[in-house]
Amino acid sequence: MEGVFKPALNLGNSVIGVGILAMPYCIEKCGLVLGLSLLALSATFTIWSLKMLVRSAQLTHKSSYEQLAYHTFGRHGKLVIELSIIGLTIGCLTSFFVVIGDLAPPIVANSLGINWSPSYLRMGLMMFFAFAISLPLSLLRNIDSLSGVAISSLFFYSCLLIRVVLMSLTSLVNTDVWRTVSLVKFDGLLHCLPICALALSCHPQMFVIYIQMADPSIRKMSTVINGSIYMVATGYGLMAFFGYMMFVRDGIKGDVLTNFPHDGLSQLFRFGFSLSVVVGFPLVVFPVRASIYSLLFSKVTI
Repeated sequence: MEGVFKPALNLGNSVIGVGILAMPYCIEKCGLVLGLSLLALSATFTIWSLKMLVRSAQLTHKSSYEQLAYHTFGRHGKLVIELSIIGLTIGCLTSFFVVIGDLAPPIVANSLGINWSPSYLRMGLMMFFAFAISLPLSLLRNIDSLSGVAISSLFFYSCLLIRVVLMSLTSLVNTDVWRTVSLVKFDGLLHCLPICALALSCHPQMFVIYIQMADPSIRKMSTVINGSIYMVATGYGLMAFFGYMMFVRDGIKGDVLTNFPHDGLSQLFRFGFSLSVVVGFPLVVFPVRASIYSLLFSKVTI
């Protein structure tokens, strides 16, 4: 369908991010069957809720989350939605820079052959990435301008996934590894359910993408939602399964990249993931911009 490729890429890139690194950890905590079931359930409810928002927006002729909240719940409901979006998104953006601060400094220090102070190098790299890359991209007026960035990021995530699949092949044919696999562990359910749900969340970004589509419609946006969520959920599922099988005997950490060996290729993937997170930052910033503007200038936007 014409006009859905770029929006699907942008929505998919706004969904995928640091959550992919926690998928093997969720499988370890919940077991293989329960963990993948949680992921599938989260994807199903995400698609359903996104389509409900699109239908609600068209029926009420509202073009933003905040306007829809005002129409449905009044001024107080709008305020709650604005503060919730701002708080949730700032939390997500903070996690982006936590990952950057964990992955980038050792790579730069080893490449330059320097002894590094964890605090100063970490702070300097985070400020560099923030002001030199994330800030200029976040000031773009139109989210369609980021479609090229989205393609590059998704290509890198695909390469990372291929790397994990290839590394796990020896574990897949090892019968001793399969004996250590857990299928269901209910004690990790409440711990991993919010991780899976948040890893697929993109509801504030959906409105930004929807209103910037050429000739937007429910049918077009449904195609965008299905394509992007199915794509990301499939990538998450593959990373969860193969990453779990690869490191099940080593103890899987919350960031699976920290389980990787310290060879040159793994270091390259760590640095590439840091860059992908940085350039994906603006896709998450757009809803915050809209919510802050709506909060400060509600008489203009409503």
